Amino acid sequence: MDLDGTLFYPKKRFQFISRQNIRFLRWAAAQGHHLVFVTSRNRHFVQRVIDKINLPIDIVSRNGSEVYYRNEMIQKTYLDAKLSRAVFEDIIGRHARTMLSIDADSVTNLVYSKGKIWYLNLIYRLYYWYQGVYREPYLIDNDVFVDKLSAHGDDLQRLLIYFGLSNKSKKLSHDESERLQKAFPELSILWIHNIIEVSPKSVSKANGLKLIMERENINANDVYVIGDSGNDIPLFETFEHSFCMAQAHPRIKQHAKHIVRRVYELQSYLEKDHS
Repeated sequence: MDLDGTLFYPKKRFQFISRQNIRFLRWAAAQGHHLVFVTSRNRHFVQRVIDKINLPIDIVSRNGSEVYYRNEMIQKTYLDAKLSRAVFEDIIGRHARTMLSIDADSVTNLVYSKGKIWYLNLIYRLYYWYQGVYREPYLIDNDVFVDKLSAHGDDLQRLLIYFGLSNKSKKLSHDESERLQKAFPELSILWIHNIIEVSPKSVSKANGLKLIMERENINANDVYVIGDSGNDIPLFETFEHSFCMAQAHPRIKQHAKHIVRRVYELQSYLEKDHS
């Protein structure tokens, strides 16, 4: 299951997961269901969440760039630095105001901002302050960002592109994600609300989950997936038992078979299907 917008919904600034969702996870584990967190977050953040609820849970992090099975890493995939640089140059060449960030082994949330830098920086700082317990470290430094893409980009995992929080910015993100996917077919480019996510072509949450299924000999018909954003669409399209959060964008919800308001609502589906 996805975390942000899904297991973390609604967000509680001082606790990761609602009590109802924690009860559901513990019920599912007690029933013998194999739990996997499938998320864009890094492994260290996800491990903090798992430690809080104290359950055996496998991890597909960075949207499939990293896969951990029984605390052992079984996959790590990197983003091509030259292609990442080409996307970066394309975006800053077309837009007067934007922000980009990269995640790599050596750094998390390294941010580049163009345009009204003080304004964008303020928004970014306020956004991360508001995240509460969901915060991750970040660094806003254009020079370090460009150097990472140019000379030290052998450990890149994903590139994120931001245009703002307004509905206009969200539409721009959607349109640009489609344009970029056509321009860079060698990459996976997904629209996630007001963010564009760039990853290696072979990487997806669905492909990462399949690796764990192979280790556990789990049939696809026995897999239940739940999410809320564009990077969850591969899950929805791969597995029959697909659930999307009700607050998701209509473009996302149309790919899932079921719509739910909260993660713990899956319990009734599981009880019905396994009765």
